[in-house]
Amino acid sequence: MWERSVVAERTIAPHEDRTALPDEPPVPWMPSVPAPTASRPPATLVEAMGGPAVPDDIVEALGYVIDPELGVDIVGLGLVYDARVIDGIAHILLTTTTPACPVGSYLTDVIRWALLSLEHIERVEVELTHDPRWTPALMSDEVKVQLGWAR
Repeated sequence: MWERSVVAERTIAPHEDRTALPDEPPVPWMPSVPAPTASRPPATLVEAMGGPAVPDDIVEALGYVIDPELGVDIVGLGLVYDARVIDGIAHILLTTTTPACPVGSYLTDVIRWALLSLEHIERVEVELTHDPRWTPALMSDEVKVQLGWAR
């Protein structure tokens, strides 16, 4: 059984010239998933994916996976495009903030480690994609505030 490490939260004061994200056009990818809006982003991973319910323990375990460069969880960053459990196999579709991001293999290893600690998960398959590319619009409001993108 793995122990959850506690990562100290750090709050970055918003810069006065970056009070909010600019309005972005709707994301044309994933037609079954409504694009996040500035007024109300998806509240949960399940809502963001618009698909079958993901078990709460999967969402919780993914929430403990921290991007080492930003110090924020991958769910809040919007890096998890899809998560499904089929016959004991967790299928995770993941992206990184840029295609050149050096932590992709690190994140896939930590995701496997976190999910394999769950009793009902026998295997974890993580697919890393950059199509569609990640945008700041995918971040939760909490993460935008934490990183100084919004107030």
